[in-house]
Amino acid sequence: MNLKYSIMNAWKIGSRWSEHGSDNSVLEIFRKYSIIFIGKETEKMYEIKKGDLIAVSDGKTVVSIGIATELAKPITKFNIDGYKKELSEYDVEYADWVIGIKVILFKLSKKHEFAYKKIGTIYKTDTYKPELEKIISENFIYPSKNIFSGKQKKYALKQIRIQNYQSISDIVIKNIPTDTQWIFLTGENGYGKTSVLQAIVIGLFGNKDGNYILDQKEKIKCVTELKNKNNPHHINFSKNKYITKFEHFVAYGTSRLNKSSKPINNTRTYSLFNTYSELLDIEDRLIMWEKDKSQAKYFNSAVDILKQLMSPYISDIIVERSGPSLRIKYKEYASNELKNFNELASGFKSIISMIGDLVIRLSETQPEITNYNELSGIVIIDEFDMHLHPKMQKELVERLSNIFKNIQFIISSHSPIPFLGAPENSVFIKIDRDGINGITAEKLDIEVQKLTPNSILTSPIFGFDDINSTEADIDEIETADRYSNIVKDKSLKEKLNILKQNDEDFFNDLIATKK
Repeated sequence: MNLKYSIMNAWKIGSRWSEHGSDNSVLEIFRKYSIIFIGKETEKMYEIKKGDLIAVSDGKTVVSIGIATELAKPITKFNIDGYKKELSEYDVEYADWVIGIKVILFKLSKKHEFAYKKIGTIYKTDTYKPELEKIISENFIYPSKNIFSGKQKKYALKQIRIQNYQSISDIVIKNIPTDTQWIFLTGENGYGKTSVLQAIVIGLFGNKDGNYILDQKEKIKCVTELKNKNNPHHINFSKNKYITKFEHFVAYGTSRLNKSSKPINNTRTYSLFNTYSELLDIEDRLIMWEKDKSQAKYFNSAVDILKQLMSPYISDIIVERSGPSLRIKYKEYASNELKNFNELASGFKSIISMIGDLVIRLSETQPEITNYNELSGIVIIDEFDMHLHPKMQKELVERLSNIFKNIQFIISSHSPIPFLGAPENSVFIKIDRDGINGITAEKLDIEVQKLTPNSILTSPIFGFDDINSTEADIDEIETADRYSNIVKDKSLKEKLNILKQNDEDFFNDLIATKK
């Protein structure tokens, strides 16, 4: 198992900590802040090592399992807002003699809770270590190593476990490097790519976005581990009441042509879970910035990003004044005429709507950033290739990689063309489905950068066994890699045929010489 920490010891902590009731107990503080503390037998707390398992008991019953992520230290060294006030409600002193330890804490369901025979505050035990490991291995994920060869992202998905979501029984995707900028999902129609993307969102953000419930089913479990800036092991469990929602992300479904200054469902997840959605209107935001000269830096940064993405198809973006009103205009390279958003091609509208929404939402979670090229986060896009010409599919991956170097993109695609623009260290996951196992996911070890579209299609990524036309004779199939070579070969064959007709003896001598 690829662990950041080896599982060394098992500990039992807790005694009579839920006497105030399950909704008003010190155990709830543990879960809320992912921290365990104790004021007695402190020397034992200092013996706990990174990676140790901790059984947190309510009297005699284990109700949570923790994995230690830091060494113990006085509770006053943990600078957590509101923590001191909440402790005072339980007559716990905020003092150096109260010792705390940071943990990844999983609340157990009733069926996984089990009794500890020995009552005590804290002690080391190997008796129930196999039981603790079994529960984690079957329901959760261990913290993993940070795998990287280049520059790590501030925010990056490292692994995910999905259980009981739609047709997903139990899949685990792990060992995703923290310098990965692109994670590509492929699979046939109806095989579950969208389901996996939705489950990733639930794992990052929980099952509720504003007043909108992302999934109504009770049995769903999504556990994610991500590198969250300075926290290399941020593990979220969607069933946890106190999930630490990951804010620096946005998700897009297939509906991304419509934008509004006040969308009906203004959440970062709605687009991925619904067939119709409206995105935040970047045009309104540009006009707002243009009116206030103190915000010119935001206007210039956003326009610069859109022009980099759309060049040379759109050569300029300007604010046109018509009487008292302002309007955004786009100058198309081919015609050199100014156009409104609704007059643009669907592919252009799709890119402008989605990237405009991305800039607005991520900049709102990172208000300190004025150069939008520096925005960080995770962006999820379903059916990335929709509305895009093959040339733009490749170019858009390359341009997004160069413009947003700090963003990790997780996308699904039916086309091999976006893969041609994939940077080094990209990850490729094949989503499959059958009647016995349901939806499955396999991370493939393939260097796509060295492959052509034909070889990508026939690789395990797509599994396209026969890419030849059903109308073509096998002897007529062109095998050259580039169409220009096919044209040259065809021209050469025509010249040889003419030569043969005009001087057959010379032609035969020429062929014999070549042999």
